[in-house]
Amino acid sequence: MVPDKLDDIETRAVSAYLCGEEEASGQLWALAHNEHLRRREPIGAARCVFWIVLDLLNRGEWARGNGWLTRGLPLLEPEKESAELGLLSVLALRQQLKQGDLESAAESASRAVELSRRFDDPELYVFSRLGLALVYGRRGQSAEAAELFDEIMVGVTVDDVSPVAVGVVYCAVIDGCHALLDLGRAREWTAALGRWCAAQPDLVAFRGKCLVHRSEIMALHGAWPDAMDEARQAAKRLTAPPGQPAAGLAFYQQGELHRLRGELTRAEDAYHQASQWGRDPQPGLALLRLAQGQVDTAAAAIRRVVDEASDFVSRSRLLPAQVEILLAAGDVKAASAAAGELARLAEGLGAPFLTAVAAHAQGAVLLAEGDPRAALAVLRGAWLA
Repeated sequence: MVPDKLDDIETRAVSAYLCGEEEASGQLWALAHNEHLRRREPIGAARCVFWIVLDLLNRGEWARGNGWLTRGLPLLEPEKESAELGLLSVLALRQQLKQGDLESAAESASRAVELSRRFDDPELYVFSRLGLALVYGRRGQSAEAAELFDEIMVGVTVDDVSPVAVGVVYCAVIDGCHALLDLGRAREWTAALGRWCAAQPDLVAFRGKCLVHRSEIMALHGAWPDAMDEARQAAKRLTAPPGQPAAGLAFYQQGELHRLRGELTRAEDAYHQASQWGRDPQPGLALLRLAQGQVDTAAAAIRRVVDEASDFVSRSRLLPAQVEILLAAGDVKAASAAAGELARLAEGLGAPFLTAVAAHAQGAVLLAEGDPRAALAVLRGAWLA
C-alpha cells in the first residue's frame, strides 16, 4: 500500500517537533493544513491549526499564535460542535489567561471539558482538563488543580495520545505544580518526565525545561554542584537555534546557584543573561545587591517588583526576599507586614513548602523585634512543615 501523502506530512511534522526542529514542524503542519483544505476536510485542517498554535504559544509567539487561531476557528462554524472546537477552546483559554481575563478562561475551560465528554478524543480529554487545572491554579484553588494534574498524568500514560501531547502535558503539569509550590508533585512528575525522555534517546523537545526543574529540586535538597550541571545542560539545549524562551529560566537558575555559593560576579552575569532571554531577574538580583552590600538598592528593587506583582503566585515568590532585604535595611515594620501577607498566602494555598518559608520569615521578624522565644517556636514550626 502506498503511504498517504497527508499521513506522511503529519508524521514528519511530529518527528520534526520531537527532534527539536520546531520551525520545520510548523511548516509541515501548515502543509498538512492546506492539504486538508484542498480535500475539503475542515476538521482535519482545524486540528493542524491546534498543533501549530500550541507550539507557538509554548514558544511565546503570541501574535502568530493568535493569527493562526483566528484562521482556525471559522473552519468549524459549519460543524457546530466537535472535538477540534474543544481543542481550539483550550488555546483560546491560554490567550485569555495571558490577558488576565479569568472569567472568559473559565468559560472556555468548561466548554472544552463538556465537549470532551461528548466526543471520544483522548487528546481533548487531557488538554481540556489541563486548561481547567490552569484556571483553578490562577484562582488559588490548589487542591482542585492538584487533583486534575494527577488525573491528567494518568490520562497521558494510559490513553492513546501523540508523543507531542505527552511531552507538552508533562511540562505543563510540572510548571503548574511549581507555580502552586507543590514541590512534592513537581519532583515526582519531573522524575517521570526524565525517565520518559531517557527512554527516547533522539528526543530533543522537552529535555531543556525538564533539566531546569530538576536543577531547582536538586538545589532545594542542597545538591548545588549537581543542580548547576543540570542548569548548564538546560541552557545549552534551550539556546540551541532557534532558541526557546525557557532559556531564561535556565540562566536564572544558574544565577541563583552562583549567588548562594558566593560567586557574585558569575551570578551577575547569569542574571543578565536571564534578562536577555526574557526572564525577570528578580528577586534574585535584589538578593545579589544585598549580598554585595548595596542594601538601599536591594530594598528599592524588591519594593518595586512587589508593588507591581498582583497575582498570588508572583507575590508568594517575592515576599520571602522582601522580608530578608527589609530586615537588613532596618525596616522591621514593613518586613513584618510582608511576613504577615506571606503567612496568609501560605494558609490559603496549603503548600507545605510555602508554609515553611512563611514560618521562617515570621521567625526572622520576631527575632528582629527582640522576641527570641517566640521566634524559636515559629522556626521550629518551619523545620517541621
